[in-house]
Amino acid sequence: MKKCLAIFIGVALSVSASAQILSRTFLQVGGTVGLDFAQISGNVGHDNDAVLHKQVNFATLAVGGRINVFEFSNTFSIALAAEPLFSFGRAYNKSTGGGTNVMLRIPCTIDFNIGNAATSHSRAKRGVVMGAGMQWVKYPLFGGDIPVFKQTVSGGQPYFINMNTNWWEPVVHLGIRSTRKHFYSSEVNVRVAYVNRNSLNLGGAENTAINSTLRDFSRFSIMLSYLVFLNY
Repeated sequence: MKKCLAIFIGVALSVSASAQILSRTFLQVGGTVGLDFAQISGNVGHDNDAVLHKQVNFATLAVGGRINVFEFSNTFSIALAAEPLFSFGRAYNKSTGGGTNVMLRIPCTIDFNIGNAATSHSRAKRGVVMGAGMQWVKYPLFGGDIPVFKQTVSGGQPYFINMNTNWWEPVVHLGIRSTRKHFYSSEVNVRVAYVNRNSLNLGGAENTAINSTLRDFSRFSIMLSYLVFLNY
């Protein structure tokens, strides 16, 4: 009898804990079309040539999730969030012309949620989310290297310096949430990332040793996206 009671209590606690986790977990899906831009700059090669490389993503799919760590009221919470971003776009630069590519970004942020969708109990019609953290970038996600600069070597033959790498960068975002007719909550979100560091390993398979590093690497990006909640 005691053993059955212990099993019953254990199952009850497990179910209760699972229900608590589910009530604090939120899923989103959405993306953007054309409102996703980034610019990379730095210096490469023996001559310290300046690189100015731009990326315009034509379409981005966002699949996000968050879990509320602290819920101070029905309309205020602090959460951990991650939102993988899969993007199809094109690189542009005057030196090589760029090219189409697919990239992946995974921002991991601490979010402050106020009002709409702050918790599963909130019934506010409007709300905001403010978050900050770090974003991992894989550029490109797959396929061939992306040319970022063209050098002319002895004999007049062009040599392309390529990029196929990944890095971490600080990121912040701000979202406005509201109630809609066909789903309970949607969000318009603007996300900004910026990094400036001494160097970045370009990772191109055909790069020589001297051309494998982008010195004084900096990158700025901005994205406007539209998201809907799947389970709120």
